[in-house]
Amino acid sequence: DIIYRVRPNGTDHKNVTVANLKSVEGLAVDWVGNNLYYIDRLLSTLTVSRIANFTDRRVLKADLQKPRAIVVAPLDGYMFWCEWERPARISRATMDGKNTIVIRNKELGWPNGLSIHPTKRRVFWCDAQLDRIQHAQFDGSDVRTLAGHAVVHPFGIAVAGDYIYFSDWRLKAIMRVNINGTDGVPVYNVSKVRLMGLKIWSASQQPSSAAHPCSS
Repeated sequence: DIIYRVRPNGTDHKNVTVANLKSVEGLAVDWVGNNLYYIDRLLSTLTVSRIANFTDRRVLKADLQKPRAIVVAPLDGYMFWCEWERPARISRATMDGKNTIVIRNKELGWPNGLSIHPTKRRVFWCDAQLDRIQHAQFDGSDVRTLAGHAVVHPFGIAVAGDYIYFSDWRLKAIMRVNINGTDGVPVYNVSKVRLMGLKIWSASQQPSSAAHPCSS
């Protein structure tokens, strides 16, 4: 596999892969510390690399059990990732890979996409086996299931403001619903491919803080 970097306008397309990769399943950018986190499913690893120098990298987690997605919450100093091996689970650690806890390891099938709401401090996930979207507080408490009938077979997910966006393989579309699950509408129809992960690039979704130790 290859990791590429490109500017928002589509220019400066560049291969930034500096190691042998087998199956990169998840990418997450720490916009405060300028680091890239990625998961390799076949290598069973979670790695962090400096964006300013991709040769400066470190494996934070090894021997993961069928890892899939990753998301970071840099203002809180957390990263979250999911694994499919039974029992499927969603874990949280500090962004240096320490202080790992499992925040969810029951009533999960195939947890795929992960996203966060930075101000509400909630983590969202898609379950492609149980065909539902759930979310919880960063410590795994207060688990809620998305209401409504807009979710059929979700795979990737991204949260922005009061909306949840997700790719649905059966509906063959990117769907948008309110966080409470109402008003589900397709925003992009796809007929020939199965969309995997979703990411939203927005300053409002990536707040910074002058008080953060990695902000300067």
